[in-house]
Amino acid sequence: PLCLSADGAPWRCDGVNFQGGCVRGGTSHLRTCDWSKFRCHECNFDLCEGCVERFARPERRFNVRCHEHQLKRSYVELDWACDGRLLPGGCASGCTAFGQLDGRQRFRCDECNFDLCGPC
Repeated sequence: PLCLSADGAPWRCDGVNFQGGCVRGGTSHLRTCDWSKFRCHECNFDLCEGCVERFARPERRFNVRCHEHQLKRSYVELDWACDGRLLPGGCASGCTAFGQLDGRQRFRCDECNFDLCGPC
């Protein structure tokens, strides 16, 4: 399964190898440095969030059980997106992209760059 990864290592979205290429245009390690990385450790395979939504089979899309998330209230409430949008059923607040929940309550796992809104 794909896990949200924040290991800090340089990476390139493997969506470039699919028909149509990476959804976000991730053709080099430099372009992906600020993006969320979803990694399958078993396959040594990485996708950006756009490619996860477009290419990954639903049962392999996202595994929040890669570790127990220690969510803490974050008071940085600008330019973020609820990662609940990537889970089955989506975000309870209707978030589908960054910037839609600015000023709303945010809970964060710093270890893996994972965020949830209050309702999620």
